[in-house]
Amino acid sequence: MKKARWQKALVLRSDSFFISILVIIFIITSASFAFSQTSYQSIKGIVLNDGTVIRGQIIQMNAEIVKIQTQDGSIVVKRFADVQTFIKDDSAVGSNSSSYSGSQSTAAALSGMYVGLWGGYTFSPDATYERSPFSFGLDVQTTWALGFKIGYAPPQAKYFAFEFEYSYSNPDINRTVFAQAGTDFVSLDNANAKLNNFMFNVIAKYPEGNVHPYIGGGLGLSYVEVDGTFTARIGGVSATAHDSDHDTAFAWQILAGVDIDLANNLVLDLGYRYFYTKPEFSVTKVEYKTSMATVGLKFLF
Repeated sequence: MKKARWQKALVLRSDSFFISILVIIFIITSASFAFSQTSYQSIKGIVLNDGTVIRGQIIQMNAEIVKIQTQDGSIVVKRFADVQTFIKDDSAVGSNSSSYSGSQSTAAALSGMYVGLWGGYTFSPDATYERSPFSFGLDVQTTWALGFKIGYAPPQAKYFAFEFEYSYSNPDINRTVFAQAGTDFVSLDNANAKLNNFMFNVIAKYPEGNVHPYIGGGLGLSYVEVDGTFTARIGGVSATAHDSDHDTAFAWQILAGVDIDLANNLVLDLGYRYFYTKPEFSVTKVEYKTSMATVGLKFLF
């Protein structure tokens, strides 16, 4: 008898718990729906990246699409990344005036995919040649660099961007004397290095307006090829030996600069970067670091 009463009470409690859960879900769903409807009702239209204005009532919006019903009843669906701003109470949200101007904010302030090309010139390069237990500074020349990148700024985080980047540079190394005693010496002649860098960058940027300062950092790999001729004169006898080697080494860089909007989908990138890598060859290591000034263009989709 007691067992039957206990089972009945347990069933009643389970039913009550289940009903309570349903009530909570219904309340949350209703509140969310009411909130979204209220939020959408305050929006009177959208402005696209190309300056097109579409007025109407938003009926669906998420990180991928914006669906709007125009005044004539038509349904228009646009990618969220193509929307530059929203019109609220006959004024652009975030704007200081009641009318839209394409020059107030361009696509650079938005999210989405982009590609970039850049060129740069190194300054203050520094390299160290290590062959245990000795270490020698190398006289590295300044040089040009070229790069290409593919980036993406998430719609949910417009202050950040993520990039995959490739860059190439080919610095020459001036004649470096490792040791000298009287007329005897050992030196490195006619040397150069080729760096193929594959980096993943994280960028923090200011997205508003037409000028966007940014800072960032990158991690990746550098495929380094070195080539040079060693010359030795010992006891009046001279000898030369050519050597080349390659290695894939860890690399990192620090980035800073400013993006300047030129058009709705075109951005001028003025930047600075500090690059570091340390490849290890068969019997030697070469530490390479340099600063670089860069100029590039970004094309937004």
